[in-house]
Amino acid sequence: MLKLFEVEGYKNFKTKISLDFSNVREYKFNEECLTDGLIGKMLIYGKNSQGKTNFGKAISDVMSVLFPELASPEEGPFDKSYFNVHRKEMLASFRYIFQFEKRTVEYIYKKKDFHDYLSYEKVLLDGVPLFEYDRKSNELKYEENLKAFTPTLILNFNMVGAALRFIINNTALDDSNPLKKTSEFVSKMYMASVSNSLGKTSRGRRISLLPTLKENVEEFNEFFNDFGITENMKIIKDFDGEEKIYFDTDPPLPFLQIASSGTLALLRYLVLRKQLERGEISFLFLDEFDAFYHFELAEGIVEILKHAKSSQVILTTHNNDLCSNKYLRPDCCFTISNNKITSFADATNRELREGHNIGKLNRSGEFDD
Repeated sequence: MLKLFEVEGYKNFKTKISLDFSNVREYKFNEECLTDGLIGKMLIYGKNSQGKTNFGKAISDVMSVLFPELASPEEGPFDKSYFNVHRKEMLASFRYIFQFEKRTVEYIYKKKDFHDYLSYEKVLLDGVPLFEYDRKSNELKYEENLKAFTPTLILNFNMVGAALRFIINNTALDDSNPLKKTSEFVSKMYMASVSNSLGKTSRGRRISLLPTLKENVEEFNEFFNDFGITENMKIIKDFDGEEKIYFDTDPPLPFLQIASSGTLALLRYLVLRKQLERGEISFLFLDEFDAFYHFELAEGIVEILKHAKSSQVILTTHNNDLCSNKYLRPDCCFTISNNKITSFADATNRELREGHNIGKLNRSGEFDD
């Protein structure tokens, strides 16, 4: 699980912006929003151009470091919009703290000049430095700690992309090792936005609809019916033996060609929920997930994703009505503005309770800076 994230010098974040997933209150409602004592389900509300999308891209940046093969071609290494243009130096700094039961991994890195070049890395296990590496000077600190951790590894990181990736890939680690767990967690992170219709993540991984639909077609049909979509789906083999999704009509109509964009996206949300339940996604960031939906359908999607266990989910929205204790809780609803991201619980001196209409309070300016 991600316990803390900080970024500085990236896109519109000139100064450090921080999100602490361990900053939870003792609310006794919507406790399913917490996972292992950390914020597991979160809604970020903000106006346009405040950094919601960029914050999601920043969190998922660690994927490009530890799993560069997941980067899509359009995310080339010379993205000039990667760095904040108001800083003198083109340098972006990232800090992650991952928590697995009682173990923690802190990973700090800096990117300079272009976004695939790591100029600095530091890793701490349970607060103790494992190594610190400055690529410019080729200086490796805490070498004795690293040698004790991986005595057979040749400690020359000058020609490798990311030192941490090199260490994980070339060291025999058991499944309980926190570095191994960090690698697995990052490999299952997922970011998508309404702009790509949830078909592909920002790192190139696609959602596979057919296998999940085959296993859950009756459940999916029931959900669609509840939201006014009266036609059911079914799986039919074409004349060439290939299975495809059809509307259960007479004659059957090809689902992917006929369904509206909203219906297609809803199906993908349902598939995402199943992937979350199976542990195939560790961290899900959905940007403006409700951009084209009626408010009742948006509420339904929140309910779908809220009950996904053992995963962290962040949704961004412009819809103030979703900022409600009915769906989440004040320590899981956030605003982002002026280079700060703040929970509703921390944005006011008022003691927020379950009966408060926090959406109304938000409209009245209660949580403004």
